[in-house]
Amino acid sequence: MNLIKKLDVTKEKHAKDVLKLQIPAYRQEAALIGDDRLPPLTDTVRSLQTCGETFYGFYRNGKLRGVISCKVKGGVLDLHRLFVSPSDFRQGIAQKLFDFVQKNESRMTKMTVATAAKNKPAIRFYEKNGFVQVKEQDTAEGIRLICFEKKISSDE
Repeated sequence: MNLIKKLDVTKEKHAKDVLKLQIPAYRQEAALIGDDRLPPLTDTVRSLQTCGETFYGFYRNGKLRGVISCKVKGGVLDLHRLFVSPSDFRQGIAQKLFDFVQKNESRMTKMTVATAAKNKPAIRFYEKNGFVQVKEQDTAEGIRLICFEKKISSDE
């Protein structure tokens, strides 16, 4: 059985569950882009508990398999994380999480997201979902990012 539910990462158990999935997922991205300086790889239980993001988890048969997190401010939903257990890649979990957030965070007029310029699967995912590239920038770690936006019409 599949289920998406909100995660309260201020609770240590939920933060640990997220980290247990986040680290291997972002290690895969680091290998893909050839750079292991991704900020999510340095997260701790404490940093998740204080990040201020809203988290949702995708569960299959009671086990956390994917996570999405975001912040909403001034009608803009900024996606911060979207990752899936490496053993569950290419099973539609990221799409289900994205669709869930887009449907349930209805007080927005625009969505934003950034991903590593070398992360071709993520770029394809965001473009497929209606995002357009608006700029490129470098992180403090020197990783090139592509920043995307998606305008949300009131009838979506």
